[in-house]
Amino acid sequence: LLFSLSLSHTHQLSLSVSPSFFLYPIPSSQRPESEGVRTSLRLLVSSASQLQDECREGHNLSSRLRRYDDGSISQEERAQVALVTQRVIQCAYDIAKAAKQLVQFVESS
Repeated sequence: LLFSLSLSHTHQLSLSVSPSFFLYPIPSSQRPESEGVRTSLRLLVSSASQLQDECREGHNLSSRLRRYDDGSISQEERAQVALVTQRVIQCAYDIAKAAKQLVQFVESS
């Protein structure tokens, strides 16, 4: 359920960050010639795309889970879900980190 709800949100996130290269208000003295700005924008866009992929994978995984009579899942499947969940968390962290870096670039100019 978590992954299926996230699919539409991650799609919207990817659509909104992709144009950042063109819309982000970077002063002319720090246009994307600045390596730090380029790196942050790349991290933002790639992490949003990866987040969408990870949520899609999580959704597919959760739809294939085999449940026991008591509703539990196997150790192997639990490990797979935990791994995808960790990758989703890492993507979210990277998005926040990139956004913070971009804000710092703007504030410092």
